[in-house]
Amino acid sequence: MYHASKFSRTEETTQIPSKASPLSGAWSGYYIQSLERRDMGQFALHFTLDGLAHGKGVDGEGPYIIGGKMDQVRQVVVLEKTSSGGPKVTYSGRLVDVARGLRGTWQSEGDGGVFYFVPADHSKKVEKAAPRHSEHFSPANRDLWLRGVLDSPFSFAVSCPGNQEIVLAAVRVHGHAMEYASEELKADRDFLLEAVRQTKASWLLHFAAPELREDPGFRAECDWTAGTGLVFTYYASYDCLDYMRKSFPTAVASVPGGEAYEEVIKKVTDCNEGSTATVWFDQQLVFGHVADGGKWLHPSYDCGRDNVPVPPPGERDRKWEALVESRSHRREPQVGERFPCWCCHWIRLVRQRHAEGCVICCTVSNIFSHTWVERFGAGSSELSDEVADQLQLPRERFRNGRPERNGCRWERSVLDNMDFPVYAFFMP
Repeated sequence: MYHASKFSRTEETTQIPSKASPLSGAWSGYYIQSLERRDMGQFALHFTLDGLAHGKGVDGEGPYIIGGKMDQVRQVVVLEKTSSGGPKVTYSGRLVDVARGLRGTWQSEGDGGVFYFVPADHSKKVEKAAPRHSEHFSPANRDLWLRGVLDSPFSFAVSCPGNQEIVLAAVRVHGHAMEYASEELKADRDFLLEAVRQTKASWLLHFAAPELREDPGFRAECDWTAGTGLVFTYYASYDCLDYMRKSFPTAVASVPGGEAYEEVIKKVTDCNEGSTATVWFDQQLVFGHVADGGKWLHPSYDCGRDNVPVPPPGERDRKWEALVESRSHRREPQVGERFPCWCCHWIRLVRQRHAEGCVICCTVSNIFSHTWVERFGAGSSELSDEVADQLQLPRERFRNGRPERNGCRWERSVLDNMDFPVYAFFMP
């Protein structure tokens, strides 16, 4: 089944709004269907200033029209492609930026895959088409192909689904390239364990053959191979977390606060895709993660303050030497008062989500798109070594390393001590 089908000429034209956004114009791109990359060619796509989308184009099956809307705040787009006599195709994705266009997934009558649309002016940014047949792979072009995988992981995995080296290289760039591996590779225990070893992504098991997915012993082996602590394999990916949420149970356990926090939470729970393991007490006074002038840090387990009466001064240890705070207020706790400890609540919730079968993830920024920096004051909670030295704070180190020059705040230090892997991303 292809995206488009025969279409009458009377339906070919659409009303193009006079007040268009800078995104309006000619676009091109591709989608993956039935383990094949299918190029869309060039098509018109126009957005009004309030986000309404209208377009038209022609592909191998004939002309089609596109309609939909982009959420201007969250940069999330939902488009519907229709043609006469053919099934409707729904594209759900996000705007990366003007140059790199729209990425996401498409669905139609139980079928689906990934898509990538980009403005025609930036068409060189579209992932290069990989050779169509793996038999063209040879030692002479090996290096060229492996370099191409860095830009086009899905295309190369689709073109060479049975080539272990190519598929592994694609999976190292984007874990969801495993979806396009051959059925033989998906049923190969050694291959899957090697993929988990190279990426520390135990969730690759979700793409394995059913007999392996349902094998408790093999699941335990994948978990052991992935290890524990924060994993930065796909840290720089701007859409891997989106794909994870749409493919299997995923919980985002750490999101920086501020004005962008609520928008991020809306985004990561859109359409019941994924969940969160975050706590937000808003105006309720709570104990935080530091005490005694920063000399005491909350451990990665219950601290003993959560809803426990504040002891008299002579009976306190350092964890009690702290203010209680809300979003807009702080004060000294009085003897006998009880307050929640948000850290204890959060640690329990993270462990609960993992026990429920969720893959645990975290983000170090609430920057969903570049427009959020100005709109919501979005930013990153990373702490570089240079800033840590200036503030006389300890440099942060994690079990599996960290992205160059970047550190993380307390929450991710706790996640690094969990007895399961937690997957870290820069963007939510």
